[in-house]
Amino acid sequence: MKGSVFACFLIALAVQGANAIEAAPSDGPDNRGSSEDTVVYPASFFSGYQPVSARDMVEQVPGFQISDGGRSRGFGGAGGNVLINGERPSSKQDSVSSLLTRVPASRVQRIELIRGNTGRFDASGQAVLVNVVVDNSQRAWTWSTTVEQDLDSGGPTPGGRLSMLDRSGKTTWGAGVSVSTSFVGNTMVERLLVAGTEAERRDEFERRRSQRLQLNANSASTLGGATLRLNSEIVYRASDFLERSTRTPLFERDGTFNLNQQADDTRFEIELGGDLEWRPAPLWEVKLIGLHNSEIVDDENREILIFSPLPPDLRRQSNRDTRQSESIGRVELDWTANAAHLVEFDVETALNTLDNALVLRVGADGELEPVDVPGANNRVEELRADLQLRDTWQLGHFSLESAMGAELSSISQTGVDAPDREFFFLKPSLTLVHAPNERMLNRIQFGREIAQLNFADFISSANFFDDDIERGNPGLEPQQTWAAEISTERRFGAVGVVKMSVFHDWVRDVQDRLPIDDRFEVPGNIGNGRRWGVRAEGTFALDHIGLDQARLDLEARWQDSAVTDPVTGLTRRFSGQRRYVLEGELRQDLVDAGWAWGIESDYVDRAVGFELDELDIDERGVDLEAFIETTRYFGVKMELLIQNILDRRFLRDRTVFNGPRGSSEAAFREVRDLRRGRSVLLTVGGAF
Repeated sequence: MKGSVFACFLIALAVQGANAIEAAPSDGPDNRGSSEDTVVYPASFFSGYQPVSARDMVEQVPGFQISDGGRSRGFGGAGGNVLINGERPSSKQDSVSSLLTRVPASRVQRIELIRGNTGRFDASGQAVLVNVVVDNSQRAWTWSTTVEQDLDSGGPTPGGRLSMLDRSGKTTWGAGVSVSTSFVGNTMVERLLVAGTEAERRDEFERRRSQRLQLNANSASTLGGATLRLNSEIVYRASDFLERSTRTPLFERDGTFNLNQQADDTRFEIELGGDLEWRPAPLWEVKLIGLHNSEIVDDENREILIFSPLPPDLRRQSNRDTRQSESIGRVELDWTANAAHLVEFDVETALNTLDNALVLRVGADGELEPVDVPGANNRVEELRADLQLRDTWQLGHFSLESAMGAELSSISQTGVDAPDREFFFLKPSLTLVHAPNERMLNRIQFGREIAQLNFADFISSANFFDDDIERGNPGLEPQQTWAAEISTERRFGAVGVVKMSVFHDWVRDVQDRLPIDDRFEVPGNIGNGRRWGVRAEGTFALDHIGLDQARLDLEARWQDSAVTDPVTGLTRRFSGQRRYVLEGELRQDLVDAGWAWGIESDYVDRAVGFELDELDIDERGVDLEAFIETTRYFGVKMELLIQNILDRRFLRDRTVFNGPRGSSEAAFREVRDLRRGRSVLLTVGGAF
């Protein structure tokens, strides 16, 4: 119902505002540089938004949202939707959002919104791209500092960043450092129900603290007719967690007892990458890419159940040591056959490894004895090769992109009784784009997608919070999807955009929780399923309703799915899927006064997790935040942001059954009502 109201509001506002916006004078896109498939926004278009960095500018491109890409295995499938000077950064860990934050807004000459593969750039399957054209001829610095205050618990937590861009001869280079801290304290009430009656009340408090240090450096050098780019990043993160639960049985004679849980986690990540690009002939372009990243994780979880005075205290402790790495080599060969044809051929190889060691100890009175966890101490290794041939053909107002890819991989695992496995997948795709002018675009897409396996699903781990051992599955296979989408886009005036799309996915080997008997389950493939839905996005200038220099951004998504439940045999939606998501942002820039303000809100449907003997419901309330910012004083930008104004509710409703769900009675039900609390952030930043 709420999704229908939101969709009706979006359509009504689009119809109401279209004529007014169409008639409004536009000093926005530069029509001289725009074409049917490319919209050019000069730097002057963004001046009213008081940007400090290139990211501030890209976030205001009408009808566009930054995607950093996934942390999926491989380079080709993990690219984001932003280019810098026509090139995709040769990095995965150092996200494009982070790169844009380090580029001063004063160095941005223009931003090009590319709607489809025009043949000029590497789209890598992205439907929409942004190309940020930057002037690197002079030294430039950007900086910011942030202080966050949690209004419900904890003291202020500071953070800051500093970065520089410079040029020396034929080399441009940049470096940056970022430090951040956080503190979150939550109070909540959890109720334990047995046979529908409250049997235990749990008053709980949790605290999360973290520190993060990030160092990065990159360069680009001209070597004759070639360009060499290098990049590196180091990230160190440390966090700790504490939860105290005071539990009061309501019907037993035993008194109140406490359950305390603690966790410490440290992570060290490093990434080294680079690419070399040149033209061996006028119509040919070659690019060699190399990338290596690794992550070291050490964490410890402790739990103590404290009774008073008897029986003895019960304790559990787990220590996990994980080493994960990825090494990638890639060759990209582009041939511009003629003005209407671009042929691209990509070859990629990757080696992915994960080494995991887990020690679980359980005991009483401080005497802990080791407990064997099958499948927790092993190594997973994958060697993968990926080929793709893509042709982009311009036919007047139409663009046809056809591609055929193939993926071959070999996975081995030591420490468990599992054979080596090999996979081979073909990945065809076809995209037809119709762009009769710069204000209209229609797109039809169809292709096969192969999900990236998460190596953590191959190994077992201890979950103290749900009192469970989560077993790994060395037989897990990647999910395969035939995805179809039809979309249309209309642009009005300076900022007006309306986008609609419908999609349908046919999914084979859906990845979910797979029962292996009446007691245990593992991550696995539960059969075939379908997923379908509709998305709507809109950006509207609000001058016609009396809000000068204001814009409204709206987004709505509704989706549903169907798969056969392996426990009950009935049809249900995909586990963890939210049927609808609603988001909105209102912003007004008072340019002459040097001030801006705005509010942002979102609401999502509940998510249901289906397990062998559990039903886990995650439900969230409305989120609302507001900001006010100014560049009026001291030549810097100051922003005050208030988060979680409505004290958003996070409700977890977990039902555990005596046996397989659907054929067994409920053993108990846990209902946790968490309020995250409000926080205030003050950010001051600038560039010079």
